[in-house]
Parts: sequence; C-alpha cells; structure tokens
Amino acid sequence: MAKRLNKVVDGMVEKSEQAAERTRKYAEEKARQPRKKIGKNAVPQLLQAVKLAEELPSSLRQLQPESNGFSEVYNSLVKRNLVEPRSSAPPKRQRRRVRVVEKWSYKDFK
Repeated sequence: MAKRLNKVVDGMVEKSEQAAERTRKYAEEKARQPRKKIGKNAVPQLLQAVKLAEELPSSLRQLQPESNGFSEVYNSLVKRNLVEPRSSAPPKRQRRRVRVVEKWSYKDFK
C-alpha cells in the first residue's frame, strides 16, 4: 500500500509543478504584452535625476531629494495603468477689461 500511496503523491506533485509552470509562463507572456492604453494621452517619459560621485555629500543626512515625490508616484500609477494619463492644461487667458473713461469736457467751464 505504501508504494501505491507514493505513486499517488508523486503524481500529485508532478501535476502541481506542471500547473505552476503553466502559470509562470502565462505571467511572463502577459508581462511581455503591452498594456491597454487608458485615455487619449500618451504616458510621459520623465528624465531620471542622476548625481555624480563628486556631487554627493559626505553624509546621508545632507542628501537632498532631486525630484518631486508626488510626480514620481503619479507617473508610477500612470505606467501601471491605474490612473489615466493627463496632459497639462494650457494657461488661462486673462480677458482684458474695457476701461470706461468719462470725458470731462462738458464740465470744463471757462
């Protein structure tokens, strides 16, 4: 009976390994495919801030962040298709107010 149980267990282990291999292959294939685009705007490509060895301070306490943390988090969400990419809004035009000037010629008595 032990030999039969050993064969059953070996078969179950082999099936689980095959299932794990299938899920791994599926995950790799899905990762290679481009994600479906959300919205009409393209994902912006940000420049990475790089400091040279000479520019780094001697202690980590003096190290300052180079970029905005909020924009980094937002771009990460956009790249992962969790948030729709937005383009920056154009600046609003200021309307010129029409200045009404009253003529004083009728009040000028000479």
